[in-house]
Amino acid sequence: MTSCATGWAGVLYAWVPLGGALLLAALVLVGGLRMPRSAWTAGLAGAALMVAAFALL
Repeated sequence: MTSCATGWAGVLYAWVPLGGALLLAALVLVGGLRMPRSAWTAGLAGAALMVAAFALL
């Protein structure tokens, strides 16, 4: 049985937890540390990673 998560899609699928962690870190950065630029960067990077994995699977 072969998995659909092979190649680049598999690599991105394995990084989905990192994307979620980046989204949660964005909340900490903006709320607790008052670093809005870093929060936007982390949030957008996490969202882009999760969308890319979804699009390739």
